[in-house]
Amino acid sequence: MTAGVHDSITVHHLCCSVHDCTKPLPNQKLFFCHTHHNLLKKCYIFGCENKAKPGFRTCTIPSHRNFQHEVSEQHTAMFQLHSRLR
Repeated sequence: MTAGVHDSITVHHLCCSVHDCTKPLPNQKLFFCHTHHNLLKKCYIFGCENKAKPGFRTCTIPSHRNFQHEVSEQHTAMFQLHSRLR
């Protein structure tokens, strides 16, 4: 990933989520390039080989599902407002 900062906004070139893969994404909403698209069906917790359930990026292990929930909540406006308030 290459990044630049302009007026406190980070602008970056989106690429595949696989480490050192420089292939472009088919569109901005995807995580993997065409070569690695099969990884979307695998739990994204490092070291877990279980399959991800439809609608989730993790398997059904409670700690993995909680991690995904926490990560997605960190990107909400309310979470960011609470952190600024603190």
